[in-house]
Amino acid sequence: MARKYHIGFILQSVTWRANPEWMQKLGYSDEDIVNMNRQAIELLGCIGPCGDGYDPTVVMSAEQAQAYHAIQIGIISQTNTNVITAMTINYPEEAIGITRAAK
Repeated sequence: MARKYHIGFILQSVTWRANPEWMQKLGYSDEDIVNMNRQAIELLGCIGPCGDGYDPTVVMSAEQAQAYHAIQIGIISQTNTNVITAMTINYPEEAIGITRAAK
């Protein structure tokens, strides 16, 4: 489609919800979280927010967000990824924490 219409195209991993909070709700272990994140990455990694990306009921400080997202960012950074994106981040403290965790 991108080639046909001469537009850009980004193909990312399906790891938007492969973070500790969501994976544990589904009954996965910490080891499962690591393995699923590693196996999903070929080129681009994607992380999502803590909680609901469209209705933030959990609001973290920048420090809390950094610690929280450092887990998944650390796992993804050990793969073949060239880029890690963060989607549906809807308050500044979480965005700041993600940015700090990615350094």
